Amino acid sequence: MQKIYKKKGFSFIEAIMAIVIMATVSLFLIASIPSQYSLSQDSQDLANATDIAQRYIEQVKLALADPITYENTSTGTTPPVAITSNITANGYFDVQTDVKLWGPEGREDSLKQISVIFSNAGNNNLLIQLSTVISKPDPRL
Repeated sequence: MQKIYKKKGFSFIEAIMAIVIMATVSLFLIASIPSQYSLSQDSQDLANATDIAQRYIEQVKLALADPITYENTSTGTTPPVAITSNITANGYFDVQTDVKLWGPEGREDSLKQISVIFSNAGNNNLLIQLSTVISKPDPRL
């Protein structure tokens, strides 16, 4: 009587194919890591810029609540409140401001629009632009 041996395990070709498939999948996964890191860094920059820009807008609103400061704030790109290293995150962000009259010019009830633009320092990649409109404060208050 002859013994019949059942084949157990993988053949050499099957093992090589499994290694090739695993290597290909691994290469795609490893190649995506740098782009995921870049995307994560961009998201973090956007979140930080948004937070700092909102705090700066609040500082501007507080400063322009004073009628004299409101009147002395001229239109143009001169910041209504000094841009300090806290606002630029120690030079990580470039910050630009723009003050425009908003509404009918020459009227006592005219409004001022304050825009704050944050970009990455060095590459001018726009991250966020926030704007607010501030009315002339009532001097009686």
